[in-house]
Amino acid sequence: MGWLIVIALCLLYFVVLGGAQLYIWIRMALDGERPRWMVEVSGVLACTPEAAFALVGDPRNDARYAPQVVAVALDAPGELRVGATYRETIRIGPTTGTFDCTITAYDPPRAIDTRATFARRPLFGGYRVEPHPDGCVLTSRSGSTWTAAGIALGGLARLLTRRACRTNLGRIRAVLEAPVRATGGPDRDPNIDQSAR
Repeated sequence: MGWLIVIALCLLYFVVLGGAQLYIWIRMALDGERPRWMVEVSGVLACTPEAAFALVGDPRNDARYAPQVVAVALDAPGELRVGATYRETIRIGPTTGTFDCTITAYDPPRAIDTRATFARRPLFGGYRVEPHPDGCVLTSRSGSTWTAAGIALGGLARLLTRRACRTNLGRIRAVLEAPVRATGGPDRDPNIDQSAR
């Protein structure tokens, strides 16, 4: 009896996985690319939109709020712009991995979007900054393309990504609001490159 349940569960899994792959093939035929998913998490920060964008709008600042970032190197010196590329090395457990990244949208001090490739898989991310009476609203965005296994697992990747976005938002808040707490005003953090405007 136990074997029948195991066989039935395996068949169900492969039917769901096959259905998910069929969905991806249909979407690719219609749209020309794999369907994407995106997670967005927002929070109000006690700083100016310009100060927030100065931090998150320049990938070279990523290590200030993302401890997993080991190094960021622009491929060509100069101002940040759409099409600029950079390599980001991050710590993944006991090892490191390198992402090849491209800035796909850049609108200081409102928005930056990036596309990264890691292990041949595209990853999308970025930030939106909007004015708010108490400072600004920062929205962290992150996502990727769907895979059959990702659809079959019911969004586990989205759940983990949402958690990571919330953690990053908390770290960004700590960096940006530290000068406010220390001085009682919205002073800019002198350790943040302010030229990314």
